[in-house]
Amino acid sequence: METQKKKIILVVEDDEIINIAYKKALEDAGYETFFALTGDQGCNMAKQHRPNLILLDIMLQGQKNGFDVLQLLKSDDETKSIPVFVMTNLDSTHEKEALDMGATKFFVKASTSLTQIVEAINASI
Repeated sequence: METQKKKIILVVEDDEIINIAYKKALEDAGYETFFALTGDQGCNMAKQHRPNLILLDIMLQGQKNGFDVLQLLKSDDETKSIPVFVMTNLDSTHEKEALDMGATKFFVKASTSLTQIVEAINASI
């Protein structure tokens, strides 16, 4: 019997404590995970690993924020078809902007559980 290849999730998040929680929840759900701490790393890893979905934080350390990364991903033929879930500690006032830029979903971290995120991923890929 052929084993099915695990689906890959790329998490672009600069908070390592949050990444530990994402790693456990996503791997428990059967996903392979990769993590980028900066926008530049996220763009490079998206091209390198070709994930099935990207979880992207808006507030990132370094030169690129999540909106910059989203714009780069959606303007690149190699990555534009990858679903991107935008996550933020900001309020939902940026939701329309993110969705207009090509995000698949928008979550405010404070009001969204890891279970809700995993369920949304399961429904999307």
